[in-house]
Amino acid sequence: MNRERRGGRRDRGPSGPGDRRVRAAITDPGRLWHYAEAARSLAATEIPGTFDPDIDTDEAVRFRVLGTVLYDPVLLALRKLAHVDRIREVARDWPPVENTTAN
Repeated sequence: MNRERRGGRRDRGPSGPGDRRVRAAITDPGRLWHYAEAARSLAATEIPGTFDPDIDTDEAVRFRVLGTVLYDPVLLALRKLAHVDRIREVARDWPPVENTTAN
């Protein structure tokens, strides 16, 4: 990979610190535990315990389509909103930022 200069810093490419964090999250089951639990909880909500994929083939397709096409964008939006809420919660105790722009 050709490394280019960007903003005075050398682009680290696929071996940069962000990539290492992603690989660590994927390979460390402990880091993914909370996501796996949330996904498991959603699956239990979306697919009833009485579902039989051998009998309810139309329902199986419906669960896949609804889960992928409809719910994924909604879940991503809810996660982003939760991030905003969490940032506000954490930042509540930060000192106020002074406005340094002149009017």
